[in-house]
Amino acid sequence: MSSAILIAGIANGDEGKGKTVDYLARTKPVHTVVRYNGASNAHHNVVTADGRQHAFQQFGSASFVPGVRTHLSRFMLVNPTAFLSEGMHLAKYGIHDIFSRVTVERDALVTTPFQIAVNRLREMSRGRDRHGSCGLGVFETVQDKLEQGNAVMYVRDLENPNVLIRKLRFVQEMNRDKAAKLIGIPENDDAQLMLDVLNDPSESIRCAEWFSRFIRLVTPVDDAYLTEIMQREGVAVFEGAQGVLLDEVHGFFPHCTRSDVTFRNAERMLEQIGFMGGITRMGVMRTYATRHGAGPFMTEDAALDQTLRPEPHNKCDTWQQDFRIGHLDPIAIKYAIEALGGIDEIVLTHLDRLDEHTRVCSAYTAESPDETLFATRGNRIVGIEHADAPSLQRQELITRQLTTTRAQYETWSTERDAFIERLEHALQTPVTVCSTGPTADETFERSASASRAA
Repeated sequence: MSSAILIAGIANGDEGKGKTVDYLARTKPVHTVVRYNGASNAHHNVVTADGRQHAFQQFGSASFVPGVRTHLSRFMLVNPTAFLSEGMHLAKYGIHDIFSRVTVERDALVTTPFQIAVNRLREMSRGRDRHGSCGLGVFETVQDKLEQGNAVMYVRDLENPNVLIRKLRFVQEMNRDKAAKLIGIPENDDAQLMLDVLNDPSESIRCAEWFSRFIRLVTPVDDAYLTEIMQREGVAVFEGAQGVLLDEVHGFFPHCTRSDVTFRNAERMLEQIGFMGGITRMGVMRTYATRHGAGPFMTEDAALDQTLRPEPHNKCDTWQQDFRIGHLDPIAIKYAIEALGGIDEIVLTHLDRLDEHTRVCSAYTAESPDETLFATRGNRIVGIEHADAPSLQRQELITRQLTTTRAQYETWSTERDAFIERLEHALQTPVTVCSTGPTADETFERSASASRAA
């Protein structure tokens, strides 16, 4: 019988999920990687021992390992154009069967260039109040589904040429109307390019050609196909995208993604097929903190730029803008773990970056912290509280408070084993996999006796 390993990032993304999935596929009998949330905004970096490097977006991060398949679940937002580009890049690395190793559920939503265009125009119109969007249409795709239901595009629609072109024209018209209502769109070349995409009737035809090519190269399946996957001998890895601190419910609104970043989608799929095999829930984190773009970042420290860079695959870009670096923050990590309902094991990456600059946040200081939102000791915040029924309004209040806090620090030993044991004690979870570099060869597992939470 197959077993399942569920992977989630327990920070703001960029924790090392890609390298973790690649490592697991090289050391365990992994047959399939199931993508259970997110979209083409994932950026899961993998470096192989022979020097190949790829930031996985929609393909499973074990695709460098021969024979491992990718399954895009119905909880993925599929971007066929980006998928084709990514697949062609992987083919240049010699993975010539890359498309034939992919199944995609017919009930998955499809992101079009028109939703991407409005997403970018909306972010541009915010000026200095950007949310930190990746500019890849995630919010617009989900919002269109909430407002229009089955009138929007699903993978199943790509199998019927007449439905495909009709829906593309509808989505283009709908998003053109949304763009017309935006206030504050700048008058520059980037904005004009997005407006041209929305206004040019021929864009639907060009898009249909790309989408038709996509559906011919992959294998569309129904949701019952997961039963077949989970009956195979070996391991299925459920690869999550983004980090729990960016979750649509538990994240710090409005600087979060429109996606469920918890294990809930993966667990729901396994429960629906009556899966009775073993399930391991793994949370991935670094020895320090990072964040792309806008949003609260309590331990940010510009001085770390000199010691923890460069990261060639993580840099300032047009949409997310700055890649920010800070100190380890167990308060935020605990909050993420609680949002997941707990985890079985921790994967700790970037262990080679421990040095004399390493500090660990012990509390946030704030003026009159709200005790309904935080666990406090005087004016010190020592925990972020979860609500029985979280709301965006509540999460926005947490965001406002956190942006005014200052981190207090304590010093931990940077001797490797001592640091790990202190982290296990702080998070009450064993650290079982560690990495000291980007490749699988620089990743190791700790013995059961060493991997213990105090």
